[in-house]
Amino acid sequence: MDHISATPSAAGRPCYPAPPISYLPDEIFIEIFHFFTLSPDGIYKDQPLANATLLSSICRRWRHLAIQTSSLWSTIEIRKRCARFQGIAGDGVFSEAEKLLGLEQLYLQRSRDCGLKVIFRHLRDPPMESFEAVADVVLSAFSQWEMLRIDGWNCEEHQMHRVLSGFLDCCYRNPSQRPRLRSLSLLRSDQDAAVLEKMLLAVLDAAPIRSLELGSINLILPANIAHSLTHLSLESCSGDSHITPMDLDTVLRRCAQLQSLRLKLVGTLDSSQPASTPENIILPHLEEMRLVQAVPNPIQRFIYQNVVAPSLLGFAILVADMDFMSEDAEMFQMSEYDAMASFLSSTPSIRSFAYAHLPEDYLTNALQALPQLVVLTFGFSELERFSMGAAEYVRPPVDICPQLSEFRIDACREKAIEFSDLAALKYFIEARAALPDVVPLRALTVKCGMEDWQQAHGEELLELKEWLSSRVELVWKHIERVAARAYGCWVQRNLGWQCLKDLKQLQWGR
Repeated sequence: MDHISATPSAAGRPCYPAPPISYLPDEIFIEIFHFFTLSPDGIYKDQPLANATLLSSICRRWRHLAIQTSSLWSTIEIRKRCARFQGIAGDGVFSEAEKLLGLEQLYLQRSRDCGLKVIFRHLRDPPMESFEAVADVVLSAFSQWEMLRIDGWNCEEHQMHRVLSGFLDCCYRNPSQRPRLRSLSLLRSDQDAAVLEKMLLAVLDAAPIRSLELGSINLILPANIAHSLTHLSLESCSGDSHITPMDLDTVLRRCAQLQSLRLKLVGTLDSSQPASTPENIILPHLEEMRLVQAVPNPIQRFIYQNVVAPSLLGFAILVADMDFMSEDAEMFQMSEYDAMASFLSSTPSIRSFAYAHLPEDYLTNALQALPQLVVLTFGFSELERFSMGAAEYVRPPVDICPQLSEFRIDACREKAIEFSDLAALKYFIEARAALPDVVPLRALTVKCGMEDWQQAHGEELLELKEWLSSRVELVWKHIERVAARAYGCWVQRNLGWQCLKDLKQLQWGR
């Protein structure tokens, strides 16, 4: 059973008998719980903590299952409006802060000793005393934190400082409680970088951090900290993109255990920066590399010419649309594509390649350098904040990558791919199946906006989908436009909340 569907009854007649909620499999409850409490990419739940509390009170069996499954309560998302409902028990009307405090305490109680994921987002302009109280409650379980994320785009400077300094203070005052914090994500907007970097270094020294994501924080990591990192992500959140190749050289040489490297909108426009070093940077454990750059800069070239990653499995590249570049920048970008192809050909371990904004000739060159490729992906749907409006789909050649068995289209904008390009996949699949010594395509994923296709090619789209599903393992997912997604969030907040209240009325299992 994959999903639950409800069919309204005819007037005056009951529906077919349905199993009481208390009889549904545990897996169904877990799916419902996750749907109303966890945030998928790009869509934040309006009241995840409150939803979890209400779901766990629908029937006795669900309550027992929820209380006994501590991992369901492991994500605490602190948001300004995450507790918009009347009371936790009874009919009393509480203030926003009181609701949130009560929910936090309930989460901590039910999570027991389970590792916690703590997220601070959308907290601008709350009363100081309210935030202090909220922070104190979640800090009381500091030793359970396994992941901490602070979105500086939507938090005040004093809030970031309060959380970090509070965590450090708890560590120093409770030396017997060893922190578990392994994943740290800090996105800075307009905060004082020097003060924040000092606190960050102290946190990195106090906790066993393995995964580090920094936004607009140009930090040279000490060797003892960098050596322990397995995942590193550097991002420019507010136009600060002044990481030089030499900065990156210093950091990467210290990250000997690195498994994943992601660079997003970082670098420098200074083309005079050195592009090569006397000795290669060897990252023996690196399995994933993702480069997202708004403009061509020496960072990519530096990586292509100096990094050696013998275990690299996945490589992704998204660069700027060249229509907005000067002639010199375009020439520089072309030379970077050549350097990328050389890097790919020298890394035979790569099995997955993702791209956007690659001209057809350079896509062909890149794929010719990857005869061992198994998975090819166009687009980065989760990068909604980064403009992909001009990332037109480029059809991959039919006769490249003889081992290719899976193709994915993962685009958030409906204009990224035309219906004719989608229809051409039929030819791509048939043509590859007819080639000797080429693995037929076995899996296809299509994730993109389909409103225009449905309106202009309704029957053709349905026929194409049926044909594709008969030839390959097909994943077909419509992604709403940005405006429609915002409306969908509103519907989810209102109708979703109503749905929860309706479930509350189904008391069969009590």
